[in-house]
Amino acid sequence: ELARLRDEDERPVVAWIGEVGASGGYYVALGADSILALPSSITGSIGVIMQFPNAGELLRKAGVGLEVVKSGELKDIGSPVRDLTVGERRILQDLVDDVYEQFVAAVSDNRGLERDSAASLADGRVMSGARAAELGLVDRTATLSEALDLVGRMSGLGDNPRIVRPAERRLGFRDVLFGIEESRLSALVRSVLDRSLIGPRLRYQWP
Repeated sequence: ELARLRDEDERPVVAWIGEVGASGGYYVALGADSILALPSSITGSIGVIMQFPNAGELLRKAGVGLEVVKSGELKDIGSPVRDLTVGERRILQDLVDDVYEQFVAAVSDNRGLERDSAASLADGRVMSGARAAELGLVDRTATLSEALDLVGRMSGLGDNPRIVRPAERRLGFRDVLFGIEESRLSALVRSVLDRSLIGPRLRYQWP
């Protein structure tokens, strides 16, 4: 998506990794014209993971059962109340492998690496920005100011370009009293549901 926007607008895009830009964060950065990172930043974690809870044994001990009516044998694959079958595990592994290959291809294509070289770095390991620069996963280490200077030069604006940021919305009393805490609570609930109750999902993430 970032690459599409870059190509449509014909504007240079520089990705800068500050504290953490691993897995999905690094995947996004691949769409930029140049990737810079702080030497101490955490990046890499190239890979795909799928995980979900299995509460079947706990429910059985509690005397709780689950009736399932489904349209096909695999419709409830990844159900959190039973073990995976051998066939189901194979299907999910094939899916993870397929998406993983897409990730590796993106690294290879966008970083100018041979496929085998990209794959050798795509075992889920994390690394510092300095190490990533040595391996060719980022172009070089840089501070935020240096990254801004680079995009300024690439845009024809020179060093130290003027930075325009969207204005922050002013918070009223009601926002402070209700909105912030409500949004935090909603985010917490979504996080718990996302991690605990929802079925299998492919993720580009570093734990």
